Amino acid sequence: MEIFSPFHYLPLADSSADVSTLLSALAKQIGGDAGLSPSLNRARLKKPGVLFPFIKDAGRPGGLADYETRKRKAPESAILALPAPAGGAVICYSQLTIKTMAEAVNFAVGRPGRWILTAPVTEIDGIMTLARAIAVNIPPIIAAKTAPASALEIVRAVERAKDRSEKDQAPIYMQITKEQLTELLKIPSAQRVALNQVSVLIVTGLTSHDRLLRAAPEAGLEIIPGYGIPESCGLCVLDGKPVAGVHVATIGDRIWLSGICMMTGYLGKPGQVEWVSRGRRRWLRSKDAGHMRGPRLVVDGKMRDVIATAGVHIQASLVERVIQDLPQVAQVVVVGVPDPKWGSLVTAVIKPAPDVAKELLNPRHNLEVKTEEKPLFPELKPVKVDPERVRELAGLPAQEEAEPQLTPLEAAMAAMAAKIRGAKVDVVAAAETGELSAGIYEVARGTANPSEEGDIVLSALDASPLQPVSLPEDLDGDLEQMEIAATEITGSRNRPEAGDRPHSATVPTEDESEPSTDLAMLVRSLVTGQLDRAHAPRALVLVDEIPTDLQGKVDRSACRQLAMRRVAAGEAWIR
Repeated sequence: MEIFSPFHYLPLADSSADVSTLLSALAKQIGGDAGLSPSLNRARLKKPGVLFPFIKDAGRPGGLADYETRKRKAPESAILALPAPAGGAVICYSQLTIKTMAEAVNFAVGRPGRWILTAPVTEIDGIMTLARAIAVNIPPIIAAKTAPASALEIVRAVERAKDRSEKDQAPIYMQITKEQLTELLKIPSAQRVALNQVSVLIVTGLTSHDRLLRAAPEAGLEIIPGYGIPESCGLCVLDGKPVAGVHVATIGDRIWLSGICMMTGYLGKPGQVEWVSRGRRRWLRSKDAGHMRGPRLVVDGKMRDVIATAGVHIQASLVERVIQDLPQVAQVVVVGVPDPKWGSLVTAVIKPAPDVAKELLNPRHNLEVKTEEKPLFPELKPVKVDPERVRELAGLPAQEEAEPQLTPLEAAMAAMAAKIRGAKVDVVAAAETGELSAGIYEVARGTANPSEEGDIVLSALDASPLQPVSLPEDLDGDLEQMEIAATEITGSRNRPEAGDRPHSATVPTEDESEPSTDLAMLVRSLVTGQLDRAHAPRALVLVDEIPTDLQGKVDRSACRQLAMRRVAAGEAWIR
């Protein structure tokens, strides 16, 4: 091993021999090498220092010249240094932290067992897997070296662990990432049978709304969600509960960590996680969002990826993945737009597919800023919906009843349908009393229309009847569908000319919402079908191009600013 003061640099190739050398060196650093077999006792550390493993092909880490020449001092308690996942910083860990966290996780999973290494040994998750094996003095099964283990490598490692555990009766423990679980679920079920031998299968990177939480049990895999960050010595929370010696809290939507899990500090460039001192305790201010459900931590995702709306935490990436499945959508970015009522509006900034963009991006409907170079597109035909169908979806009484007696729920639904159409109505009062003001029920039924000011205009007696159209059968009884349908109940005789009615930032008018209604209905129904109703976007902003940065990547900040301007200017479809 080549030694530089104060670091013990350890170049690692993709070989089991180098992993064994690292295992021996790590055992010496944390004081657990007494029980190692001579074949694994390969490292020869001449004097105390900071162990720094790195991938041989990538070259020695840079930016540490000041520490090597003693111009700057590394933390005295540091025994291990690893590159941070992003930002170019180097994270240091103490002997006490590594040893105590290894024992804490071992205690949390049960009696001493055999660990399977599935993470790269140049990352903290791989190092801590080795440290847990050292703590229980049971050699680990090596599935990964300098790269994450593949699905087949994991399966083969489990089979080897099973053979060894049949001799010493040691349970099998394994920690994998969300991406590795996804790959395991893709292989044939017959090849996954060996995974049933794993006593505890920990999966990191999962969030509260992750589909894998349902997919894994359906595939016969019992998993335990785990949480941790590199600065917390990796895994520190199992199934929402912090391991011994770790403290978890949430302030606002952000996860905070404290306790024995904390890193010693950064070397070189500043890291992404901030230190905050409160009394005698120091806290790590993570970049992850979550909330406490009783004593358990619920991870919602990255802070930039989570939208808090109406007391619910929405993971934007989940909504994006669902919307992206629509053939009408070329690209989508989901952001949160500040709103005084909801906290944030879940807003989908959508670039429509080329075949539908011409109709949806119609300047007449205020869905795109009108420019001189872009001619007006032909007007679309009016959409008409059978009012009987709407009343059926809304659970309203039959049209023949002269004086309908509504339950509070029915009154609230009717009031909601009328308000969406632009009528002035107090939905809360309707829900409390079951009573509707004059004309509101007629608006919900489609026999009256609200004026621009929200007043009720009764239909003429000689008006021609509406021509019914069918609604999607798979959304039968869905209140979301009722809301959309209620915005479209009108005859062409009452349809104002383009530009006669100003757009409302909260209530889309029939003309302005008409081109986007089909897309809005598809987006909302798809999201609610695959996730839940809270995830359905409340606002749609249609654009011809998604803002990007200089590297060509999606600029979420610019998307959010764009969405805020469009919503404020009324250039958005909002339910």
